[in-house]
Amino acid sequence: MLIMIAGMALSTFVIRFFFIALAGRQRLPEPVAQALAFSPAVVLSAIVVTTLSGMAKEATDFESVIPALLSIAVAIVITFLRKNLLLAIGAGMAAYGLLNYHMMG
Repeated sequence: MLIMIAGMALSTFVIRFFFIALAGRQRLPEPVAQALAFSPAVVLSAIVVTTLSGMAKEATDFESVIPALLSIAVAIVITFLRKNLLLAIGAGMAAYGLLNYHMMG
């Protein structure tokens, strides 16, 4: 088991290291650099959409999805007001925790 974990960690490190090492030596073309700037937002959006679609499939009533929808709304508002992705993630998580605690009980 530990050998598998070490092997996966090593392979992940090697793949990322070579990309970073090659990118460090050469300058990326401007369109690629601009596209990479959107990577965190795209990955976060993919996580949110995947989570919501899973919740929608599993939900038996609308009330069980309300905390997630409201917390996403909080995160979106914080994102537009503050332009801080980390703050938006934290606010969304806090809102989800509080709403889930109060609504679900």
